[in-house]
Order: sequence, then structure tokens, then C-alpha cells
Amino acid sequence: MAWRRWRVRAPSAPPSKGNEKDIAQETPDKIGGFAVSTVKIFTSDFADVKKVFFPFCSEPNSRTTEYKPPSAWIRTNPCAFFISAERRKTMRKQTNLAEVKLTALALLSTEINETPYSPMIVKHPFTDTGVSAIPDGKGGVEMIDLTEDDAQLRWRQSMARQIDKADNAYAIYMMVTKPYALTFLKFAIPHLSREDMSQILASAWTRSEAPHQDVNVTVNQLLRMFKQADPTCLMEQDEYIQFKTLDDTVTVYRGVTPHNAKSVKALSWSLSQETAEWFAHRFGENGTVYEAQIDKKHIYAYFSGRNESEVIVDPSYLTNITEVQDLSSDFLLSQE
Repeated sequence: MAWRRWRVRAPSAPPSKGNEKDIAQETPDKIGGFAVSTVKIFTSDFADVKKVFFPFCSEPNSRTTEYKPPSAWIRTNPCAFFISAERRKTMRKQTNLAEVKLTALALLSTEINETPYSPMIVKHPFTDTGVSAIPDGKGGVEMIDLTEDDAQLRWRQSMARQIDKADNAYAIYMMVTKPYALTFLKFAIPHLSREDMSQILASAWTRSEAPHQDVNVTVNQLLRMFKQADPTCLMEQDEYIQFKTLDDTVTVYRGVTPHNAKSVKALSWSLSQETAEWFAHRFGENGTVYEAQIDKKHIYAYFSGRNESEVIVDPSYLTNITEVQDLSSDFLLSQE
């Protein structure tokens, strides 16, 4: 079994707001350095990537809002936009690095979206800032403004050379900005080995600010990724040991605020009621803590990073979901 010994482990500390994965779209948070406070702004962070393979895309499907490539292109590229049933059963044994690079180059070609704070802050899969440094050809670096067309071309050429030099898929993935980590994985999966996919998924899940609200990756697609993943590559060795020792039926907890009160049946739960309470009261909110039971066979990962005791579950199999008494309320009452 190949353990991911190189994954950076977070110190044992209360969960960070910057790493919180279930923040509702309306909740103020930092997404790639930009303060996001509305659904409209949040969606615009990702909308351009829906046309990531724009030379092959037709008009958006009005029912799903997903872009569909022409049928002729699908016949020649059957795995570019979805994972077939056969592929879900048997993923690649080895990563096709050339195809992963092409996927990255397609993302690189998408437009750089300006923000009210441009050029300092922009939105793009490979940069969060419009002020970038590129080699000047003389052994030094040159600062450029990516809101200028000529500078964009030179920056893309520089990034393309970095992508081309990468010797593994994970190195390419690490060039992608946090808000687009799962988007990159979604499009790269057909070309990744199960091991590489699992390792990138673990990192992308913890890097992404709000994966449940990523308009490019649905909850069902996220769940499918976790079901496909190799648990020994998805988790650290100590996490996997804890995962294997879970009871047949597990009690899990989830804290929600008024902003994401409808997001109870989600992928992310915790084995710790205290952690759920922290999420329920983040940002000074008066949230709610829920308790549920789920069979172990419907739990796909356990992550101990950030001291969250997080489990990834198939929410359709949650049972006995009930609101529980907040332990922090009991503590406050005892102090009166």
C-alpha cells in the first residue's frame, strides 16, 4: 500500500475559516484572496471554466446549464467530459501525463476574469493576482500586468512552459489555484491513475474553500470521486487505521449556520460533536448541530487534519437525523 507520506499535515488546532468546506454561498469568506459575499459573485468565479474546452463546445444545455460538446467530438473524445461506466470500474493503471498537460493547457487558455480589485486580484485557474512575475530572458524576472493583452500572452507562454516541464500530474495540479483545484481534477480524471486521482482528490478537498458550492463540480460528481478513490492513497496511514476501526454503524455530527441550514444532508460530517458545534457557531452565528447514523460501508474517507475528525459519507444513507442539544449552550448555562 502506497501511503501519501508527503502530504502536509496541519497542526492540531481549531478548524480554520479559510479551510472550511461547507460555507454557504452567502457567507463572507476568502476565496482565492477575494471576499465573496453573494451567490452571483461566487458563481462568476467559476462560470468561464464551464467552457474550458471552448473550441469543441456548443451552446449550454438549458436544463443542466452544462456545456455540451458536439456529438462528433464526443465520439473521438469519449472521456473528456464524463467518466464512462466502464472507466468508473477500472481506472487507468498509469497516468497519461501528456493528456493531463493538455487538460491544464485548456484551463490556462480560459479568460482572466477581472474583479473590482484588479489588477491586484483576478480570477483564473492559474493565478489569483493580475500582477505576475515572468522570466525576462536575462536571468532575472519582470513584473507584468495581466489585465493587458500583451502581458497575458507572455504569461500564458511562461505558464505553458512550466506545465510542459512538469514530470508528474501532482506537480501540474499544484500550479492550479485553490478555487479551481476540483475543477482541474474533474477534467483530468479520465487521464489519471487511481493512485494519482486519489492523492489529488485528498489535497483538492482540503484546499478548496467550499467544494459543495463549486458550480463546476456537483455533489454527485464529488461523491463519485470518493467512491472511485483508493483509500490507502486518499488517507494518511494513521487516518486509514482509524477509518478501518470504525464501528459497523457510526454516529456522526454536522453543524450548520442559518446560511447553509438546508445543507444538512451533505458529504462532510464529523465524528466529533464539539467540531460540529464550532461550525454551527462560526462567524458568531446561532447555528444548529445535527446527529445522524450511517453504516460504515457508506463512509469513504476519514480526515484528521485541522482537528476536525471529518468523515466523507454518502448522504443518501444517513439515518435518524436529529437536532441535538448544543453542548456549548449547556456550558454557558452552567456559568450563570
